[in-house]
Order: sequence, then structure tokens, then C-alpha cells
Amino acid sequence: MLAQREETRSAAPDPLRAVLGHEQRYWRRISREHGLALALDDVRLRQTLLVPTLFAAADGEQAANALQALGELSTAQGSEARPAAQLLRQLYPHPDLYWAPMQPDRLGEALALDVVTEAGTADAAARLLVAVLSQCDAEQAEQAMVVLGRAANPFLSGPTMTERTQLLAAALPALVRQQPRWFAIAAAASLTWQPDEVRAAVVSVVQRADTDLLDAMHVRLSTAGGADQEFKLLVTQQLVSRLEAALPRRGWVRSHPEEAIRLARALSDLAIHLEIVGEPEQAAKATERRADLARKMAGTDPARYQVGYAGCLDDLAMRLYSLGRLEPALRMCESAAREWEAVVRREAQYAPQLVDAWLGVGKLYVETDRRRRGLPVLQQAAGLAIELAKSDKLTHGRQLARCLYLFSVTLSREHMHSAAVEQAELCMTAAGWYELESLKELSTTADYMENYSRTLAAVGRTNEAIEWKQKCAQTRRQVVGEIVKPFLPFQFIVPGELPAALESLVITLYGLAHLLRRAQRGEEAEEIAAEASRAHVRLADTPGFEGGNRALLELSEEWIYRIASSDGFFRDEH
Repeated sequence: MLAQREETRSAAPDPLRAVLGHEQRYWRRISREHGLALALDDVRLRQTLLVPTLFAAADGEQAANALQALGELSTAQGSEARPAAQLLRQLYPHPDLYWAPMQPDRLGEALALDVVTEAGTADAAARLLVAVLSQCDAEQAEQAMVVLGRAANPFLSGPTMTERTQLLAAALPALVRQQPRWFAIAAAASLTWQPDEVRAAVVSVVQRADTDLLDAMHVRLSTAGGADQEFKLLVTQQLVSRLEAALPRRGWVRSHPEEAIRLARALSDLAIHLEIVGEPEQAAKATERRADLARKMAGTDPARYQVGYAGCLDDLAMRLYSLGRLEPALRMCESAAREWEAVVRREAQYAPQLVDAWLGVGKLYVETDRRRRGLPVLQQAAGLAIELAKSDKLTHGRQLARCLYLFSVTLSREHMHSAAVEQAELCMTAAGWYELESLKELSTTADYMENYSRTLAAVGRTNEAIEWKQKCAQTRRQVVGEIVKPFLPFQFIVPGELPAALESLVITLYGLAHLLRRAQRGEEAEEIAAEASRAHVRLADTPGFEGGNRALLELSEEWIYRIASSDGFFRDEH
């Protein structure tokens, strides 16, 4: 609003500076009314206001100490520090903090840029920042680094502030290097906002840091949203390297259990970061190192560490599976199952993990064309899952449904159709015990319906098969609709989940049309087949669908031929 006033527009073209000028006159008047010497020096007045702008004090004592730490840079020292702190609290009150930062954020960032760069040189600016922030704790340091990083961003501050942003960017690395325990970690957690100079300084600190600093940074980055994955990976790699280098060569797992736990956690995070940055092979190797370490730990104290070892084997099996290495994945699953069996003999609460391990073994037997060996394992998993569900349907219903679904599918492939129907029916019962919490669960439930319909059709119960296939089709339509709904105003955006959901819908619709024809319900069959063809055209036009599902394409061609050749149905639009 001030920028719209003629005198403001002509004197100060930057609206933020216009508002700061207005605020400064207000600060001066209030300081004068309270008899503070701050009113006599605008530069020192702004330096004093910089303190609450950069961090929120926990209490009056910390606020006064922060002002007093400005030393010769501010007149708010000695007996004047406490009343100055109280005045700042009156100026910018906050219900939960001693004082509030200046609002809006961009105004506080503009003040920070102006005050710090008034020091004249990067060294002087760095000394000012060290003085202002000497009383910070970790959380306050992070708030300060976000404000300063944004203030030093030329895209936010504008082209007229280039010299100032460059000076501030040159001053910040000194803060990071002088107090790495607070400000290197704070800068790392807010790296998205930091200029290149700060990023380089933090990387330099990381490369020279000891284990404790790296561990503290690693812990903070695990929950930080402002750090990029490449940097998280660097910190974790350095931490793993330092931990491994600090340990003796022999017998250290038994003699240094806490260090072993730290290393195991770091290796777990290392695998996650490697996976995220697109290095799944390296992620699998990191998980293998973690599993080897966990094996040694379990050997020293099974009661304490065997659960962790079994979990490591589960993780390694999943990573190997995702790489297409099915035989090694199967061996890891079998090892994990043996460990979970031993754990459950001591601690029954880990029975769900044992069910999942058996399920993984059975699934991999099926996928490596050893279904006959997989069936008893899947039956074992389903049996234990049923026992668990008897005690708590809500908690164990999902796991039971997964077991019964895979068991039923495998029985069908072995042409044991009556048994497959029985397991599929139990699967649908279990699926009704819990609330669906996501689109993924809704899609999975549609898969259960599809399988039940298929097994019913295989034993000649066509009408029931049609009923369940119709329910499945309706569920798949719902999934497609829910995926598309948030993007309706932006039709040029294609949700990543859409191609797979459309493909499932097309296959279900063609299957439904086939069942309807078998039941001599020709008109309904033609209507559903036409819907399937329209959905297939939509799928073929969807970015992200490669057309690689040959079976789907052939099925479509078959049904297009049937539609075109059916009596009374051949029309141009079809």
C-alpha cells in the first residue's frame, strides 16, 4: 500500500525498503518514549532489531544475553539490554515465544540483508553475525540460517540488491566454519535456501568433521525437508567411513556394541539414500554390509540383535528382488524365515513378520517356476495368518487377505480350482474386516475380486463370476476416477498412476464381456466390450503407456473383431 503513495514511489522504488523505513521511524519513536539510547543511532537500532529477526528467544534472559553479546556493535548493552529485550517483545509479541520474528518473512529478510551488509566487508559482516547469533541453540541457528540464506538469494532479493547478496553470501561461510556444531548442521538442514558459498563451506566441514559432528548432522538431516538427497548421501557416506575407520579390526562387535548399532543405522540410511539417487546396485551392497554386521551382532547376543538381523535379511531380499536377482532374493528370504522362526519361538509378538517371510519365500518359489514347492509354504503362511486373525481381525485382516490371495492364485495355476475358490472366498471375507485407507488398497481389493471371479468361472459358477467381475469393474472405475479427480482443472497433467489403473480396467472389462457372452447375455457383453475399447483407446493415448503389454493388445484386437462382426452392432463409431 505504501508503494502506491506518490511520495513513496518516487523516493523508494522498492516496496520492502519503503515499509522498512516506515517501521524504523516507528522503532525510533518507541525507543525514545522508553528512554533508550537506541533512538539516537539508526544503524545500531537496526542491528538490535536484527536479533529477533534471526531467531526467537526462549525467554527474557536469553533475549537480554543475545542483545548484550552484540558488544561494541550495539548500544543495547549492560543495564539497557534487558529493557531493550522487553521493548522488542512489546513490538512483536508472540503467544508461544518470547519475541516474534518480523512479519512478513520477506520484510525480515530485507532487514537482515541491509543490516549485515552495512558492515561494509564480508569479514565485518561475519563478525556481526557471530556476535548476534552467539546465544543460539540448534533450533534457533536453523531459523537464522533459513532467514540469511533466503536474504542472500538474488532471485528473492532482486537484481538491484546483487552487491549486497554477494557480500552476505561471502560472510556466511565464516559463521559455518567458526561454529560448525550449530551452523554447519543448520545450513545443511536448510541447504535448499543456501547460496553456493555456504554449500561449499558445509561440504568442506563435512569432509573434515569428526564422528560426533557427522552423527549429529546425519540425525538432523533424517527429518529435514530443506536438504537435498545428494548431500544426505555425502554425509551418510562420510559417517560410515569414519565409523568403520575408528573401529578395531577384530572382536569389536562384542566390545563396542553401541558403535555397531550406530554403524548399522548409518548403513541402513546409506542404502535408502543410494536407492533414492538412482543407484540400486550400490544400495543392495550397502544393505548386504549391514546384514553381515547384523549377523555378527546377533552372534554375540541373539536375544538383543536377532530381530534386527532378520529385518536386515528381509530388506536385502527386497532389494535383490527389485534388481531381478530372484535366486539370491529367495536365499535371503529363506534365511530371514529361519531367523524369524527362531525369534518367534522366544517372542510370539513377531509372528506377523514370520508370516511375511514365509509369504516372500512362497512368492519367489512361484516366480521361479517352482509352484509345487511354493504351495506348502504359502499354506503355512496362510495358516498362521488365520490364527493371528482369530485374535484380532482388524489388525491382521490385511495380511491374511494377502496370504490367501497369493495362495489362491497359485492353486489356480496348478489347476486345483476347487481349493482356489475356497481360498479366494476366504480372501474376500478377510478383505471386509478392515477399512480401505488408500487408493492402493482399493486397487488391491479389486485384484482380490478379479481373482475370485476367475476362480468361480473356472468351476462353472458363471453367474457368480459375473457378479464379482462387475464389482471388480466398478472398483477399478472408482480407482481411475479418484486418480484423475485432483487433476481435472489441469488436463495437460497426466497422473503417474493413471496408465496402470487404466490397463487394469481394460483387462477387467474385456474379461467381463467374455463372461457375459458365455452366459448368453449378448447385449450387455457388447456394451461392456465397447466401454473396454474406449478405455483402451484412452490408455493408448496416455503418456507413460508404452503399449508393451502384448497380451492386452491382442485381447483388444480380438474383442474389436468380435464387436465389429456381431449382429446389429457394426456401426461406424465402434
